Amino acid sequence: QQVNRVIDYINSHLNEPLRVETLAREVCLSEYHFHRIMRAYLHEPLATYIARQRVERAVMYQIGRASCRERV
Repeated sequence: QQVNRVIDYINSHLNEPLRVETLAREVCLSEYHFHRIMRAYLHEPLATYIARQRVERAVMYQIGRASCRERV
């Protein structure tokens, strides 16, 4: 449940700087425990997950723009 809340928060704030302190505070965990839990759940470092989500969102945005141009 805590992890899902953080994932939702990250996905809602991808266009903003995301700090570990802020994310850990969202679920009332120390930064140390937060890092350990997120890495175990995501199977990758948190920074890698966030970067990948940002890239995927940018790709989807570009695909959407390209399909709009094709219709014109």
